[in-house]
Amino acid sequence: MNFKKTLVLSIMALTGMALVADEPVFVKEGDHGFIKIGANFALCGSITFTPKKFGTDGTIKLFSYRYDGSGKKIADLGTATIDQTGLTQEYQWAGFGDTHFRVYAKIEEVVTDFSGTRKIIKVVDPKEYLDISFRHNLGCIVGPAGPNAPKEPLNLIGQ
Repeated sequence: MNFKKTLVLSIMALTGMALVADEPVFVKEGDHGFIKIGANFALCGSITFTPKKFGTDGTIKLFSYRYDGSGKKIADLGTATIDQTGLTQEYQWAGFGDTHFRVYAKIEEVVTDFSGTRKIIKVVDPKEYLDISFRHNLGCIVGPAGPNAPKEPLNLIGQ
């Protein structure tokens, strides 16, 4: 690491600037919501998504993104389709400021209206459909990831 980068990181560490991330949490947003995730600087975590209920096709679809502190989407990261077995993923520090990862849930639903019966995909509140468990702010090498928490398919990894 070069001197300039070391100096910037040292100043940030001394001033406590934006190196701390909260544990994974459900956040309500309109009719749906998301799961906000991010580890502290240089640390990692693992999160397990366990379904409580499903869409009509017996699955829940998860979509992950990186957002900055102002709530602007920075990047699309990955997708996963989970069934009753659930999914465990590693997550890392998302970046400076309140940069964080968001995981949204979508389900397939059959609707009937004046035009007939059809399948739709809709964003849902993940708190209604998922339980989460996690190990937060542990070492990345020997910590939560190990062989049991892969980075793919949601790719909740640092910059």
